[in-house]
Amino acid sequence: MVDAKFKKAISLSSDNKNLQKDYARFLYENGKLNEVEAILSEYLEEDSKDVEFLLMQANISFWSGDVKTAKKNVAKIKEIYPETTLTDNLSNQIKELTAFYI
Repeated sequence: MVDAKFKKAISLSSDNKNLQKDYARFLYENGKLNEVEAILSEYLEEDSKDVEFLLMQANISFWSGDVKTAKKNVAKIKEIYPETTLTDNLSNQIKELTAFYI
């Protein structure tokens, strides 16, 4: 029901970026990752500095098995906020996944 209300509001105000961002947050929190990915790909540009959405995209990429994109987005976040611990959990998961075991 909430999903339908977001879609209706976006159809009435398709230029409202804040509404689209709220919808992306809603979808992300509800595990609708394919739909979030579509919104993020339209919203995030190559030089985006929106850390919240870069982190969302990094997590989605990681969960989808696209470690390269996840690392790239983590690097962007670290570039914007070098001292942040926001990406530590994801960075550790990536390290564990890509570590070579003997």
